Amino acid sequence: MQPVKLLELRVKVPSRPLILPGTAAEIARDDSRLGQRAIPAPYALPVGFAMFLAVGTLAAGLHGRLPATGVLIACATVAGAMSFAAEPIASVLLAGIGWLTAVGFSRPPYAQLRRRGRPRCTRPSSSA
Repeated sequence: MQPVKLLELRVKVPSRPLILPGTAAEIARDDSRLGQRAIPAPYALPVGFAMFLAVGTLAAGLHGRLPATGVLIACATVAGAMSFAAEPIASVLLAGIGWLTAVGFSRPPYAQLRRRGRPRCTRPSSSA
């Protein structure tokens, strides 16, 4: 074991043994090779969601002239571009919201919820 030296600023590198810690400059040099090319998720998600909103607005504004395949391709393009630029965890949410946008704006009536199945008949209560 090495004695503690207060004049040297040394930081423990997890991949090295405890006896041989690395200096702060060595750690910075190792980390600079990795680089951070990804946009953090808190910034990438609102931008991606705004782009999906623009695709949906365009599809609804064209009143069916943009076919369902076009909406799907536009959403896939937005999701792919933002997933490439953002952190990996953001791509899951971008893909999910992209799918919901494609489903919601593929055909009229746009983004309106509809019931499936038989409607229930309610009998009026008799007051006798």
